[in-house]
Amino acid sequence: MSQPETTRPFLKYWDCLEELEMKRRSGVVPDDRHLMTLSFIERIGGENFLEEAKNVHSLTEIGRFYGNRMETVEDLAQLLKQVESSPTH
Repeated sequence: MSQPETTRPFLKYWDCLEELEMKRRSGVVPDDRHLMTLSFIERIGGENFLEEAKNVHSLTEIGRFYGNRMETVEDLAQLLKQVESSPTH
């Protein structure tokens, strides 16, 4: 039985994720998690990413770890800079 979109974050952006993954596999985009995340956010928009991220425990925990509430696009930009050089986030 499939779950509704409200319980499956980012499901409505599946085509975008799949396209980015295919480009990564074919070498069109670098195999870099941070760059892939930036590309994804750029495509769907920061506000949309934040709305979906509210439903992903690991993303909210990363924000909490860095003392970032991820409430605004500016918060998201700051968090992305904070995790940019982190090998684990």
